[in-house]
Amino acid sequence: MSIFTYEPLHFAVSTPQIRLLDLDPGFGPITCHLRHAPLSGNQNYEALSYCWGPPSAPKHTIYINAKPFPVTANLRSALQRLRPRTLWVDAICINQSDKLEKNQQVSLMRAIYEGAERVQIWLGEEDKYTTLAYSFLELLAPWGQERVAAGAETRDWRELDGRLRTQSVTDAEKIRFWRAVYGLFARPWFQRVWIIQELAVCPNATMLCGQHSISWEKVETAYQVSDYVLTEGLDRLIAERNDWQKGERGDLVHLVVKHLGAQATNPRDKVYALAGIAGSLSKYGLEIDYTIGVEKVFEDVTR
Repeated sequence: MSIFTYEPLHFAVSTPQIRLLDLDPGFGPITCHLRHAPLSGNQNYEALSYCWGPPSAPKHTIYINAKPFPVTANLRSALQRLRPRTLWVDAICINQSDKLEKNQQVSLMRAIYEGAERVQIWLGEEDKYTTLAYSFLELLAPWGQERVAAGAETRDWRELDGRLRTQSVTDAEKIRFWRAVYGLFARPWFQRVWIIQELAVCPNATMLCGQHSISWEKVETAYQVSDYVLTEGLDRLIAERNDWQKGERGDLVHLVVKHLGAQATNPRDKVYALAGIAGSLSKYGLEIDYTIGVEKVFEDVTR
């Protein structure tokens, strides 16, 4: 069987094209169809936010337009859980071996995630703590919503402790709850640099882990109750999403420095992943270009 090959996209500035992946229903091998579509309104799709995994990770086969296509185990798991639906998935919808196409499509990333009906955040398959973590978030979310509605600005561990006691939650159970939630937010997805933009600009998001799901809105309201800083990654995401929704645009250099600890397989993405949510880009003259050296990318934004 011949392998899958891409048909080239049209690069018209006024009407750019993207590819969309239509996942077929079923329980066996993953089959899907890849099609071209204009990046405009009237496109019904969801965007996937996930971890690629290391380049050396073993590959698994899915079938695109009846042709075999290699994906990582984590991506295969996400597609299995999400079928059938229409998705935008960077590793599939961008021809990663075509540098010119990659430059053009990565420059459209903000618009792609803004235009999605929903972003599906895939944390990976569940472990023995996942059910407990999700149930605790569901428990905390309504209380957080009450605090937001009341305009509360500070967290109060005594209030949270009292609420948990009314639910007959013992001290031992609280320890298990927090350990499970901390483990959830310590997953690799929260350390990726690209997720900052992906989550900041999207209208709606759902956080998936195995068979469990919760809206990102509930995650944020549950966070409002917590007296604990769960992870630096979670703080970073919530702050940038709130800034974006308020119309605040950070300077690119400041964003790069602030998020220097976020992870990227390609070091150029330490800059490119944040360009879409930065203000005053024109003064840097930045263009997405994966053919230039890493040092040159950083020089262009710091000169």
